[in-house]
Amino acid sequence: MKAHEKQKQALALALAGVDYQTIAEKVGYNSRQAAWKAVKSALNKTIKAAAEDVKQMQISRLDTMLKAIWASVVAGNLGVIDRALRLEERRARLLGLDAPIKQEHTGAAGGPIKTEDVTPIADEERINKLVALLDGARARRDRQDHPTDDPDRE
Repeated sequence: MKAHEKQKQALALALAGVDYQTIAEKVGYNSRQAAWKAVKSALNKTIKAAAEDVKQMQISRLDTMLKAIWASVVAGNLGVIDRALRLEERRARLLGLDAPIKQEHTGAAGGPIKTEDVTPIADEERINKLVALLDGARARRDRQDHPTDDPDRE
């Protein structure tokens, strides 16, 4: 059985609620992890195929719309020409034909983005701060675990 067919069978079993160990045994994978990977791969392929089908359907609809107004475009109807351009823009976005739009981020009033200066600290100082934090946490934990001289406790 080809890998693609095994993945389809594994996906069908998973959709039916079969656990991955059983899928591995029925389809012929070495482990439940391999069965899981096969199901995941089949799902990804199915999703990509469905997305491509939807994209082709959208392009077909755009073609139909453009054909319906083309005579008015050629006749010079400016409103219809604008509509045709919008259809073509949509097609270009669907097909990824347009170059990416460059975006520049700026701070207030178009100025630079303000950043906070962080003074680097030496490794030894960093370690000392961490040790102090850990010591404080341990002391709090110990007080919770072993309260001392608490008159309310029996």
